[in-house]
Amino acid sequence: MSFEALMGVVRRLSASTEALAALGAELRLRRDGAQADPGTRQLLQDVLRAIDPSLLEVVNPQQEAGALGVIGAAFHYAVDLLEDPARAPGWSMHSARRDRLCMRC
Repeated sequence: MSFEALMGVVRRLSASTEALAALGAELRLRRDGAQADPGTRQLLQDVLRAIDPSLLEVVNPQQEAGALGVIGAAFHYAVDLLEDPARAPGWSMHSARRDRLCMRC
């Protein structure tokens, strides 16, 4: 595979990662009742409309919170894998880093 092809894959996968992060950010703002910068909020809503204009129309706050939890966990697990790809598989109660991650989820 050429470097250009590799970077094409990286860009394609990054777009999905960023779209998922935008969905999580919008869900967090809704959950917290927080006010974001109007320009940022507009960009988040533009991303969600591009995914599916009716994505959040019929879900309730508990469902939104559940989706946000799944998104947050996915990002935490992904960062853990990226930062320590050599670790053995599984979960250990003795891992201080993991304990902090689980407490934040």
